[in-house]
Amino acid sequence: PSKSSTSSEVQCHDKRCSASSSYGGCTGNLCKFSLAYADSAYANGHLMCDSVDWGQAEGIDACFGAITKESADFERDQVDGILGLAGESLSCNPSCITPLFDAALEQKKISKNVFTVCMDDHGGSLSLGAADESVFEDKDKIAYIPMDESSFYEIKLDGEKDGGQIKVGDVAISTTVQKVVVDTGTTLLSVPKSVFDKMKEIFLTNYCSVKGLCGDDSWFDSGLCETFDPSEEDDILDNQLPVITLRLKGGFIIELTPRDYLLSYEFGNEHYMCLGIMYMAGTSHEFLLGNTVNLKYSMIYDRENHRL
Repeated sequence: PSKSSTSSEVQCHDKRCSASSSYGGCTGNLCKFSLAYADSAYANGHLMCDSVDWGQAEGIDACFGAITKESADFERDQVDGILGLAGESLSCNPSCITPLFDAALEQKKISKNVFTVCMDDHGGSLSLGAADESVFEDKDKIAYIPMDESSFYEIKLDGEKDGGQIKVGDVAISTTVQKVVVDTGTTLLSVPKSVFDKMKEIFLTNYCSVKGLCGDDSWFDSGLCETFDPSEEDDILDNQLPVITLRLKGGFIIELTPRDYLLSYEFGNEHYMCLGIMYMAGTSHEFLLGNTVNLKYSMIYDRENHRL
C-alpha cells in the first residue's frame, strides 16, 4: 500500500465489504480475498482499491485482491498477478467486487463491451473495447458463434452426435457433454475423462509406431514427456500423427494438428515433446479450451452481442 499514494485497504466495516460479502468476508480488520483453482493452486489476502491505468484506459477506480499468501504453483516467477476478465458473478471471493473490465465500462474508460485476445509463444496482445481484426491472418475466415458470458465464457459443442462431435483422424467420438469454457488462464486443452480415455484408446490402437506413445510411460500418463532427436520431430509432427477436431454449435470446427497439441521445449541438452491435452477430476462435465487452443485461434469476446 505504501507504494501508492492513492491506494486504500478495504476495512471490514466498509460497505464495499460488509454489504456485499457472500460469506464470512473478514480476516482481522480487513476485507478477505481468496481464490482456489481445480488444480489446487490458491491465493489469499485482502481487498484494496486504487486508481488503475490499463493501456489507454486510465484512471479506473477499481478494487482488487492483494495477495499475501499463495501456493507454490499459483504463478511463475515472471508473473506479478492474475487479471480476471470473466463475468461479475464470479467476482465474489468471498467479497463481491466489480471486475476491472466492467468498472472501466461503467466509468466510460472503454467504449464498447468487447475485447480481443491474441496469444503467441512469447506474449500477445489484449485489445480493449474493440473487435481487433488486425490480429487475424485472414479476416475473411473470422467466424462468430453464440456465447454465454454470464459467468465463464461458455460456448457449446454441436449437440448433434451423428458422426461424432470430436474426431481423432478419421475416428469419431460422441459425447453428451456440450459445455465448453474458453479460458486463457488454463494452460492445456482439458476434456472430460470419458473423452480423454477414448482419445487415448484411439492413439494407442493406431499410432504405437510413434516413439513414447505406447508402453508403460505413455504421453497420456500425467506429467510424462518424451525425449526426441530434433531431426525426427518434423516427420513425427507432419506425417505420423492425426489431426484432432472439435465441432462447435454454430458450425465452427476447431482443428488441432500435432504441432498444436504437442508441446515442444528444450531443457539442457534434451529436446522434449509433451501432450497438450489433459483431463481434470473436477471438470468431468465440461471442456476447457486453454492455451493449446488459444495459441492457434485469436478470440474476439463480443459481450455486447453475446458471441465469440
